[in-house]
Amino acid sequence: QVADIYSGKLDFQTKFWETGMLECGVKYALSTTDNNMTTDSLLNGSHLSQTPSNFRYDEHVAAAYISAGKQFGEHWSVKIGLRGEYTYSYGNWLSADSVTRKSYFDPFPTAYVGYTSSPLGKIAQPISVSLSYTRRIKRPNYWMLNPFVTYVDAYSSQMGNTNLTPEFNNDVEVNFSWTQYLNMTFNFAHTQDMFSQKTTLLPNGTGYTQWTNFGTCTTHGGNISLTELPIVPKFSNSDSDPTSNSASGQTAKRSVVGAWLALTVNAGYYHFLNRSYEKQADGKPVYQLGSHRRHTLRLSAQELDHHPRRQLVVANDHGLRPAGEHVLHEFRSKKNVDGERSDFQPQCPGSRTFHAILVNQHGATTRIQQLV
Repeated sequence: QVADIYSGKLDFQTKFWETGMLECGVKYALSTTDNNMTTDSLLNGSHLSQTPSNFRYDEHVAAAYISAGKQFGEHWSVKIGLRGEYTYSYGNWLSADSVTRKSYFDPFPTAYVGYTSSPLGKIAQPISVSLSYTRRIKRPNYWMLNPFVTYVDAYSSQMGNTNLTPEFNNDVEVNFSWTQYLNMTFNFAHTQDMFSQKTTLLPNGTGYTQWTNFGTCTTHGGNISLTELPIVPKFSNSDSDPTSNSASGQTAKRSVVGAWLALTVNAGYYHFLNRSYEKQADGKPVYQLGSHRRHTLRLSAQELDHHPRRQLVVANDHGLRPAGEHVLHEFRSKKNVDGERSDFQPQCPGSRTFHAILVNQHGATTRIQQLV
């Protein structure tokens, strides 16, 4: 397989109204993939057949953007932008005797507004709040498009889909931060034409998996993190006036330079709802619900600078996807005692992992011991 990527861009920016910035530019990218692969089929060491997978796939993307941002006073900032992309793709799927040509144009707006209580670091413990919106595109990879059939085992196979279209994602995010320690993020995302592999069972008991535009996915959730919050802080003395000192009766200022004992916490929870474009036998849409949450607790102790540093990390990762009637699921082959395939079983249960790790660092050597 030979893959080549060529790209070029031109950007321009200029200031306006003292605190404003105008940016614009163009970009062109070309990616080509030339594939020549042969699959050999064997049975008990004997050669059965050779199946070629030959194709050439070219993708041209021409884009242009413009954005304007401005600072309003000392606390507020706003930025808006718009990007347009034109895509042309050509696929010559020689092994499947198929040729595809696609062209489309899509706009992608962006918007941002932010507030900070500490412009230019004037306040020791600043608070920042921001709200942003973005729209993005994700184009299918060539291996998602290639219609060549690949056999996983004697009862299942997988293939691409030349009719696959790009997926589009709309994101809204709210961010809150306090100093360098606390950060909270709330996110809402809506994805159209999301990629997924759909498994189809045939009457003869075999099955095949094919990439498809499953439907829509709506996700909402949030994340909170504490980054090395000092429990037992270390201080250094500093004078605001170089001429003043303790001898003159003035007390030197103390500033936090680190921590002998620090706490780091990261926790997130996201819930999603997938809705399929396909319908059930009664005409109702197919839904899939799920959630994912993760918690990480890190307690670190540092005796002195350049001296041993110890960390205790506790992580809990829990992903949940209820079983049910789904178009979107994965299958695995099951054999009976005679070695014959009996059925397919969906893998839809939730998964949960828990880790406790002790890290002991001394000099340039780090020793990591997983407790659980």
